[in-house]
Amino acid sequence: MIKKLFWIFLFFVLKAQNSFAQSGGQPGGPADSGSETVELHNPLGGRTFSTILKDTINYMIKVSMPILTIMFLIGGFQMLTAGDNENKFKQGKKTLTYAAIGAVVILISSGIIYILAEILGIDSSKVEQVLP
Repeated sequence: MIKKLFWIFLFFVLKAQNSFAQSGGQPGGPADSGSETVELHNPLGGRTFSTILKDTINYMIKVSMPILTIMFLIGGFQMLTAGDNENKFKQGKKTLTYAAIGAVVILISSGIIYILAEILGIDSSKVEQVLP
């Protein structure tokens, strides 16, 4: 507990020093009476909402496909090794069912961009294709 309080205190002390350095040493005071210009950079790098959404969905598809394959293998293995145990067989069947539902959700996810474009009123010709 004391260790956490120490780190929180240290964070605020360092944050206060940083803000004093930016304000010219005076709390709330101007840095150089306006002689410097401040430039704000676009954190998106000029990308649009549809490209960000497309990249996110493509990344999620690339991550979820190996997981989906493993789930199909686990479900099949559970069913094959069940023997006379009905509960293990049902559990394997349930695993395969949920993996199939996951596969459908993954395949449908590429159409989410078009649905969001329609809801937000964006011209569908400006929406980029999701899957390469």
